[in-house]
Amino acid sequence: PATNCSSCHGNWDPATNCSSCHGNWDPATNCSSCHGNWDPATNCSSCHDNYFGSHCSVFCVSNKEQICTSNGSRICRPNRTGPNCEKCLKPWAGEDCDIKCGHDCFWAESECRCAVPTIMKQRSEFFKDFTRVLQTSLVILATATILAMASLVIAHIVKRKKRSLTQSVNIVIANSSFEIDTAEKGLHVENVYHR
Repeated sequence: PATNCSSCHGNWDPATNCSSCHGNWDPATNCSSCHGNWDPATNCSSCHDNYFGSHCSVFCVSNKEQICTSNGSRICRPNRTGPNCEKCLKPWAGEDCDIKCGHDCFWAESECRCAVPTIMKQRSEFFKDFTRVLQTSLVILATATILAMASLVIAHIVKRKKRSLTQSVNIVIANSSFEIDTAEKGLHVENVYHR
């Protein structure tokens, strides 16, 4: 593999007189690929994804609760604790343990429980009661409005029916100059007699 005493082809190591690969290149592949789980994209200087340790021989995958260290062991993500990092450290809470309990809240079993101040509870109850009264009042008002409108419609229908009824009236006219306004009185004149 040597071309002269000071350099080697490819990834052979001149320090070994080109008898072994430089770094983590694999001599079985004529130093053209990396040993084991070293990453050729980094010139075999770091491990492939999910491989750790000084020889890239430890496989480790991070998850929601844990992250892998440079040696391949798992540790809890920030703000987490427990054998499998399933709990939040006090005062942290939330699914990702990223919510910090404030001074008006208390921490219990990885949950942040906030107490509602008494004045807020009273206001909340007042508004609930007010809302119920308002809803009841609106129902009553709507019902009264519907009944009033129905009464007006019925009264109008009755009035029109009365006007349309015909009444037979016999009028005796003694003098031809005598007139009667039957339309004003809502009457229908059937017979007029002259004497």
